Amino acid sequence: MDQSTEFSTLGYKTLVAKFLDASYRFCDFTQKKSDERVVIFRHDIDFSTRAARDLANLEAELRVTSTYFFLIRSPFYNIYEPTALCHIREIHSLGHRIGLHFDASLYSDDFNCLDYAATKECEIFEKIVGVRPTIISFHRPAKSLLGLDKKVGGRDHTYNKRFFTDFGYVSDSLGEWRFGPPDKHQAFTAGKAMQVLTHPIWWMTEGQTASKKITNFIAESVEQVAQNVKTNCNVKFKEDPGA
Repeated sequence: MDQSTEFSTLGYKTLVAKFLDASYRFCDFTQKKSDERVVIFRHDIDFSTRAARDLANLEAELRVTSTYFFLIRSPFYNIYEPTALCHIREIHSLGHRIGLHFDASLYSDDFNCLDYAATKECEIFEKIVGVRPTIISFHRPAKSLLGLDKKVGGRDHTYNKRFFTDFGYVSDSLGEWRFGPPDKHQAFTAGKAMQVLTHPIWWMTEGQTASKKITNFIAESVEQVAQNVKTNCNVKFKEDPGA
């Protein structure tokens, strides 16, 4: 299967089917045992809550649930903006779990500082969205956080040793499978627990390559900004910056 087919709606359906056909049970991060045939699908939302909402609806159609992690300090979306807020609440209403995507690089690398910041970000998220984040996923984590065997912000995190090392781990970072495709992983072959990290933008955005998907995302974002300007400002402007 080439990339243009694999990272698409059809490709995602195929991915889920491979786990279901292998008798895997979809679960969340309350799962502790790594010797069972279970899989945690995790989605880090780096760019688009719309893509996340679309993927959540697709998973609901496939009758599986997963965990979605949202940033509160994102340069690409604002969880307090009405559309994004609606997307997050819709995802939760479909039965999916909600977590905090925590960018530790914005804070001191002192653990006490990170612990406090994560606690505060979870509190802010809950006040805005009305949903309590149950777990934390680090955004582009430093090596010191990988395998960290302690809670952060009073919550488990996805890079804890039991989820990151004891579970078979794969990721679609940069629009390709790191550590190989999930069904080729030794944990899958052995029927052991797995954590599968995906980013909805690779699956729910048009384009045959990761580069094209990003280009299309940027174009859609610019179009949305232009529409928001028209809605909120009466000043006429030229839509072509070079005109």
